[in-house]
Amino acid sequence: MINDFQTTKVYFSSWLPKVCPRLWDAMHDVLQKEGVSHALLEDTADIWCRDYMPIQTSTNEMVAYIYRPDYLSTPKMQKYITDTDLMVEHIQEEYAGVDIKRLDLVIDGGNVVKCGDTIVMTEKVFNENSDWPKFMVLDKLEEAFGCEVVFLPWDRTEEYGHSDGIIHYVGDNRVLLTNYDDFSPAYYRRFRNQLERKFEVIPLSYPVKNKSEHNWAYINYLQVGNLMMVPQMGIPEDEMAIEQIRSIVPEMMHVVGIPAMEAVRNGGALNCVSWNIDASIIQDSATIINFVSPLQYGAFTEEVIYKMLQLRLDFQLPEELWHDINEAFSYYWDIEIGLGNLFDLDSMFLSIKHQLKKKGRILPDERLWRVVNEIYDFISQIPGVVLPVD
Repeated sequence: MINDFQTTKVYFSSWLPKVCPRLWDAMHDVLQKEGVSHALLEDTADIWCRDYMPIQTSTNEMVAYIYRPDYLSTPKMQKYITDTDLMVEHIQEEYAGVDIKRLDLVIDGGNVVKCGDTIVMTEKVFNENSDWPKFMVLDKLEEAFGCEVVFLPWDRTEEYGHSDGIIHYVGDNRVLLTNYDDFSPAYYRRFRNQLERKFEVIPLSYPVKNKSEHNWAYINYLQVGNLMMVPQMGIPEDEMAIEQIRSIVPEMMHVVGIPAMEAVRNGGALNCVSWNIDASIIQDSATIINFVSPLQYGAFTEEVIYKMLQLRLDFQLPEELWHDINEAFSYYWDIEIGLGNLFDLDSMFLSIKHQLKKKGRILPDERLWRVVNEIYDFISQIPGVVLPVD
């Protein structure tokens, strides 16, 4: 099962910049600075792409399902149902190596929370598939996802029935539980009792006098790799949520706040408007491989080195970030080394990191080090290139 910390790329509906411009600008800026690959999905019917995009179960496998939620069943609302077959076509065009299974059940992706080797859903899935006996729905889910499925009761006052508004997985068999105790102690106890059979449960809480009706939304944060973007609504609970999440997750996680009220007032938050995947899906790259060699003509160029990095790295390196890295490398090569000065990997790494920081670019050290090493390994094999090392 591909969990959030294993994902490398995030997609959003092309509607998001139009419907939630402030939220989009904030997320776009953070993703660019962190060097996280991101893109927009075309042909979507609304901003809630978590609900209709396939579930990635392994690097090269996804599960598509029937997206026909009851809250979009009226003639007026049916225009907001995204064509999932068209989404699958787009995915297969971009990722030729992906195997997409078809699950003949009605599901919302927002009701699928991946927790290690387990999936957590609310029991609304049984109502949406009432033509099937419960045991058959369970069998179909576990066969498609290849793991155990844990069910939480469905709070009927919440029409969507999404588990991503209740919990979020934080690793090491631990789940965060939203502050349900503030507005439904009975459901809180039922959720906690069910989850504690499998996980260590860490509840969020906000000790303020006048609690906001929107403070459920912090649980619906977006995580891509080591980056965690937490909704912020301009309320006293904002900083409390950030502090609690930071205290729970590993120190390597970068937790940042994102103004999210544009989405929250419409019933969702950051996980709802995103679709994050491990983008190292095997593609038919034989043509590229044939033409990316240190022996080829023009090997020491920005374009060829970028193609090489795309093939060798196990994470996505956005083109605009690569352009800045290449400029920083060119400065190091042409100016700092110059004619006859000594070259070493440490100085190259520090120089590029410094140049990126001046542009407001932040790439985790371990990833930048990988890039530096791959560049060095490639150019050292190019005939005629002499590295003036000590």
